[in-house]
Amino acid sequence: MPSSLKPTEEQRKRVKLLAGLGMKQEQIAKLVGVRSTTSLRKHFRDELLQGPVAAAVRVRRTLYEMATSGRNQAATIFWLKTRAGWSEKGREPEMVDEQEQGMQIVVRYVKPRFCEETQRMLPPLEPDESKMRYWKTGENGKEIPVRRPASRKPKKSQPRQLAPPECGDETLES
Repeated sequence: MPSSLKPTEEQRKRVKLLAGLGMKQEQIAKLVGVRSTTSLRKHFRDELLQGPVAAAVRVRRTLYEMATSGRNQAATIFWLKTRAGWSEKGREPEMVDEQEQGMQIVVRYVKPRFCEETQRMLPPLEPDESKMRYWKTGENGKEIPVRRPASRKPKKSQPRQLAPPECGDETLES
């Protein structure tokens, strides 16, 4: 049975707005004058998908403008906590000028593992913590060895277990 519904531009705008406001499709269908949610999804598919995205963009833009204006301290704090990683707990140190403090970078190389028998990639093995090196950059630009960060020390109460390989007779050596 062919549908007689011909959506108007006004209906499309309204569906997009209502979807962006988070209303349920049943409610939107009633407000727009569509008999069922199936018809609503059939004729207003793009608007139902674009409405929430457009609303999120508007809210993000408004929050950003409020946070960067300097007039709304709460918006600025919220933005910094959620987007810039700030915390009241002080776990993450604030970055200072690079000339004052050397940057600490941890680089891990993961060797890809491929099973010839099954022709698929295997998950990487856990790195050997005893072979990792940590350092900081000194004032003269040279690397100064340091102890590993406390967060990287394996816990004594829970020894690290390596899962056996999923392929043939492959060894756990990397």
